[in-house]
Amino acid sequence: MANNEIELVDKYCQKALGLLRRTLLPALPKFYDLFYTYASGTNIELNNKLNDKLSTGDNLTIQFAEGLYSEFLSSNGVEDRLSSVTDEILDSISNIHTTIDKARTNNNNYTEMLDDTVADLKEDNDQETVSKLTIKLLEMTKQVQEANLTLENELASAKSDISSLKDEVDEVRQDSLLDPLTKIDNRKSFDRFLEVAIDSAEESGKSLSLVMIDIDHFKKFNDTWGHQTGDQVLRLVGSTLRSGTREEDLAARYGGEEFALILVDTDLEQACIVAEKIRKSIKNRKLHKRSTNENLGCITVSSGVATFRSGDSAETLVERSDVCLYAAKHAGRNRVINEDHSSIKKQAKVA
Repeated sequence: MANNEIELVDKYCQKALGLLRRTLLPALPKFYDLFYTYASGTNIELNNKLNDKLSTGDNLTIQFAEGLYSEFLSSNGVEDRLSSVTDEILDSISNIHTTIDKARTNNNNYTEMLDDTVADLKEDNDQETVSKLTIKLLEMTKQVQEANLTLENELASAKSDISSLKDEVDEVRQDSLLDPLTKIDNRKSFDRFLEVAIDSAEESGKSLSLVMIDIDHFKKFNDTWGHQTGDQVLRLVGSTLRSGTREEDLAARYGGEEFALILVDTDLEQACIVAEKIRKSIKNRKLHKRSTNENLGCITVSSGVATFRSGDSAETLVERSDVCLYAAKHAGRNRVINEDHSSIKKQAKVA
């Protein structure tokens, strides 16, 4: 880690500790995590809500802080849901074991009774004794049959329950990869998908491109119209990305007002076409304030596009895309710039 990075991390740590002391919250890891994230500025919704609370001068209660942590840093309750489902699966398995044990006990008793009955029948018995033994045998057989039928029904029910719980686990797992606000993939999902996509591109030789997208003047929306309108902007961009990409691609919220597209089997020229279509689509969508239906104008985005090169890592591909994104911002925003652009090539030569 470079010295400037160490200094930055130390700055965040000091700010987080200062906020803990200022708010008088207990120095629990989750609250430190909450304030460290706030200090780093990586979660704009978290910062907005915390700033609103702090600006009122009201005390920051444990309940409020826990609510923020649950909303923004605990995967939207995924851990709790997954723990609950796991407990249910374990209970179902325990019930299956209990049912099997009962069936095993009944079968063992039945086997012992059969052995005893056979031994008795080998002896010289009168007709009445044989009849009693036969009735006893039939009753025991009926009990075992009923027990086995119960076992079958309980196992079938348990199989159905476990199948449903498996579906719920899959749902929880899927939720953990979605951004709760925009309902598109989150940073965790982006990181996983990009690693797999890079490995596949390296092995197959097929094209792979990355588009980094940033909403222009997003802070202005929040400051002018409020954070609810800011959330509306994020949702609008997210839905446009989702509808503008293929199933095999991935649209993700990278963080704050920044988004990303991973375009498989797509070269630089094709990726620029996709990015430009999305830029125009977002710009053409009308934004209205929900409470008053007031026209708030249009949203514009800046995009940077880079394509995979053999030997690339996720970090190097993201870095080149970010360079293009920043170039688009400096060039006046509301545009797409790729790594073949003259300004990027000139910058690369200087570096």
